[in-house]
Amino acid sequence: MSNGLLLDRLACLDGSPAMSLYRRCLTALGTARGLDYLHSNNHVYRDDKSGNILLDEALVPKIFDFGLTRVSATQSCLTVMTERIVLLEILSGLLPVDENRDSMFLEMALEDFVDTRMTAWDLPLVKRTYSLANNCLNDRKNKRPLTKE
Repeated sequence: MSNGLLLDRLACLDGSPAMSLYRRCLTALGTARGLDYLHSNNHVYRDDKSGNILLDEALVPKIFDFGLTRVSATQSCLTVMTERIVLLEILSGLLPVDENRDSMFLEMALEDFVDTRMTAWDLPLVKRTYSLANNCLNDRKNKRPLTKE
């Protein structure tokens, strides 16, 4: 793909400019739609991370590396940690989150999650996006937003 890995774009490798918050939200939305499509066809994609998302010439995300994907007989709802951290990874530009850093994130202010390389960002949009991402982490699965949200 002409724009390479999302991971590389988030890290601004090869001199690529930082992705705007708007572009990051579009990328997160496109990724969520791709995951929803897979899930609606009974495929459980279990390796969702920025290193497995390619960006085409229009920066549209394309999920790849289906090695851990499983086909289920019926639709199911599974909790898989990496599905819940991609949005945070896209917004912050940080490397994938691991469980050892969870306590650090609890101490950070909302503004600390925003990638400082972005030239312009909209605080209300950041707050709405953060709220949505935070709701995805709810321990009660019936309280989590649907993928379509």
